[in-house]
Amino acid sequence: MLTNEINCDITFLVGRERQRMSAHKYVLASRSSVFFAMFYGPVAETNNEIEIPDLEPKIFASLLRFLYYEDFTVQTNNAPDLLYAANKYGLMKIVKKCKKILEETMSVSNVCNIMESAHTFNDAELLRKCREFFYREPVKCIHSESFLDLCAECVDNVISSDELTVEEYLIFERVLEWADAECVRKDKDLNDSSRRQVLGKILNHIRFPVMDSKYFAEKVAGREILSKSERLAIFTFICSGHKSQTDSNFKSSKRRGRYVRSSSTKQNTHISQSNRQRVAMRFAREGHVSLRNENLWYVGQKADKIDFSSSKTIYIHGVVVYGCGIEGTEYNVNASILRTGLPFLSNELSHVSTTIPVTVPYKTFNIFFPEPVHIAPNIKYTIAVTMQGPRSYWGEGGEESVTSDGVQFDFYKSSGETNGTDVDHGQIPGLIFIK
Repeated sequence: MLTNEINCDITFLVGRERQRMSAHKYVLASRSSVFFAMFYGPVAETNNEIEIPDLEPKIFASLLRFLYYEDFTVQTNNAPDLLYAANKYGLMKIVKKCKKILEETMSVSNVCNIMESAHTFNDAELLRKCREFFYREPVKCIHSESFLDLCAECVDNVISSDELTVEEYLIFERVLEWADAECVRKDKDLNDSSRRQVLGKILNHIRFPVMDSKYFAEKVAGREILSKSERLAIFTFICSGHKSQTDSNFKSSKRRGRYVRSSSTKQNTHISQSNRQRVAMRFAREGHVSLRNENLWYVGQKADKIDFSSSKTIYIHGVVVYGCGIEGTEYNVNASILRTGLPFLSNELSHVSTTIPVTVPYKTFNIFFPEPVHIAPNIKYTIAVTMQGPRSYWGEGGEESVTSDGVQFDFYKSSGETNGTDVDHGQIPGLIFIK
């Protein structure tokens, strides 16, 4: 009866092309409370043609097959749209099946679509799982094509979270792209006034005070996305050496994420790396140099530094440094990662101070930053390490370019005063990272 449209008494105009699809009111109403209210409720439809512009014909046809034959197939590519349709018409059996598949196959490319559907139908559990996935792969998710299709509430929910461990300038740039898409959807002019209007409270959750001064001056201060008073307050805060709290309404603390390594004095310096963490070593593992004691590396004078860049977006979790391998000794270590060549204190992206007791005869140990540090591709960064303690081993024959897990690292000699480390020899043999 459905296939041949025998005695159908209702017609749906489905999708943007208004494809005609006919059915029987009694069958639909007997299977769905939403259709029952639509046809037989107090404000029942009297028109025999009903428009459904928000569903594709294939998705609506799947719903009809289920309502007539209890037959439906959920696949990864149609699950988000089918979930939306099933929620709309109260078909919980399909909802349950779609959610199961989406949770099992959630990916960078579909998480925003799933999040939007979960938000629309107030599915708190699915929304929580979407956020957890998003914050595990924040850079990839925020740059996914479907991020631009999120509603303002979903964008605000993502951007406001402390778990979004992405450099603030990347968040700002991507949010501006979302604002452009929203302006187009609302038929507004593409200018900063319109962008600010569609952003609303989203703008207040961008942490402008943690941006470095050069970026803020070049990319933000010259625009009208912020008011003059906001720009002045933020720039004053960025350039100030005594930072407590900005006079603006924007947060001045860095996003810390959910999984943060402690910067306490008790770091587990020889833990094995997780499945995701990798180490890029610029000296061979057996390339440590140790002749006589007088030829060990001096520490405590100045910072050992090395510059590097990566070919892909990564996160630096920590660095590998040389020790002395003599049990019973200890090192006081200060390590920083900085954007190379930028002025003011804001070029420091992360810092850790810790005491490392040498309890095993290892020649190297790991220093972890309090939080993963986002590294943009083809941008120079500096690792600086100052150590207090006995002379250490050191490496020689360093490589200018090293590839680890598909990521190419290029190393450069740091400018300015250093403790002697450069590309060929010295301290800081490795970087601990994830992609």
